[in-house]
Amino acid sequence: NIGLVLHGVMEYDLSLRFLENALAINSKYHGPRSLKVALSHHLVARVYESKAEFRSALQHEKEGYTIYKNQ
Repeated sequence: NIGLVLHGVMEYDLSLRFLENALAINSKYHGPRSLKVALSHHLVARVYESKAEFRSALQHEKEGYTIYKNQ
């Protein structure tokens, strides 16, 4: 995923755009409770954490954990 590469080179805003788009696509095609969606939430949370936006990061981690827990 290009979002992961952008995160690796510290292009956080652009990375977030790609990862949020991937989250929306995964949710649409795999269902909102898919493990792919849970992983997407985790990846978005990592970018928010890198940007020091911890509330947003925690929100996405909680959503991903909830999906994972209910599998």
